[in-house]
Amino acid sequence: MGGENTDGGLDLTGKRICFIAGTLGQGGAERQLYYIVRSLKEKGARPLVLSITSGEVWESRIRAIGVPVKWVGRRRIHAVRLMRIIREIYRFRPHVVQAQHFSTSLHGAVAGRLLRIPSIGAIRNNAFFEMNAMGSVAGRLSVKLPNVMAANSRQAIQNALSLGVPQRKMFFLPNVVDTDRFKPVAGPGKNKPLILAVGRLYEQKRFDILLEALCRMAGKGCADFECRIVGEGTLRQELEHQAERLGIARKVVFAGNCDTMEKLYTAADMLVLTSDHEGTPNVVLEAMASGLPVVATEVGGVPDLLEHGRSGFLCRQGDVDGIASSLARLAADGAMRDEMGSAARDRIEKHHGFDSLWSNLRALYRMVLEARGACRADRPGVDSESLG
Repeated sequence: MGGENTDGGLDLTGKRICFIAGTLGQGGAERQLYYIVRSLKEKGARPLVLSITSGEVWESRIRAIGVPVKWVGRRRIHAVRLMRIIREIYRFRPHVVQAQHFSTSLHGAVAGRLLRIPSIGAIRNNAFFEMNAMGSVAGRLSVKLPNVMAANSRQAIQNALSLGVPQRKMFFLPNVVDTDRFKPVAGPGKNKPLILAVGRLYEQKRFDILLEALCRMAGKGCADFECRIVGEGTLRQELEHQAERLGIARKVVFAGNCDTMEKLYTAADMLVLTSDHEGTPNVVLEAMASGLPVVATEVGGVPDLLEHGRSGFLCRQGDVDGIASSLARLAADGAMRDEMGSAARDRIEKHHGFDSLWSNLRALYRMVLEARGACRADRPGVDSESLG
């Protein structure tokens, strides 16, 4: 499905890769961008990040590893912003232009076509959601114009194919996680099982369903638990009022944003994700790498990560009772939590560690360079060095 992840020995030493990011704030796509440019930098490539936003958390972290970041979003007028992006790409003369968000795929594709540089678009969610958010015309151009579309879940690829995107343009680029940073660590003893939920407090994440499920846990013989919800968003006040109405406000802590996620996973006994749609959630990868069992809705790439009954439980989208039952089972059985958490860690180590990222990146760049014949030295914007 999509591009085969075989790199064929492509040498990226000294090659320039220009990324366009819609934001560098807290988020999974931004964390994956950091992992990608770090890997490229360590292997001798020369990444550059153009960001629509400025002053956000991942900007300083990317700069700290020696990767330059340039702000191209000073002007709100799209045409003016696009001209700034084209100008920066022309100056950098990259071998590849790569969008990190679906919202910047069109920018990269237009710049790439004008400068005759191959481009990669991004699908970070389920394709349907992103195209609807962009609008019919811009959404379709965002998948039509890039030479290759990189998606982080197989479900997104299937959805893109159903929208008419040719299979030859699709590439599966799975998310990875830092397994040295996120790993099982014995935490302090607790009297009550701690349920962790992480994400922006927006409708997509369906924290309202989580609160309903927590309320129902009491009816399943599991009233003794705590839940920590980490994240901020426009629905916070509404969700706090809902917890009050359901009588579980004392069991639920709205913790806001947190920069030290490792400590949160160490303190928790399980992770829950109740989203309506996702790509491949970083929070699930991090929790599994930290040795936590996961209860999650079977959306996006989650079923590819989570083995039902082995490393956690998959529930149907919106299945409040199923989520409540799964959480109650884990809360009541410490041995099950330990066994599932160990299986979760094993799965992440095998399939989503950094070792797989470099191989996947080389396969992706070979695919896009070959798609445009970009190895030719006479291509404007591409220098005469061998591309392997």
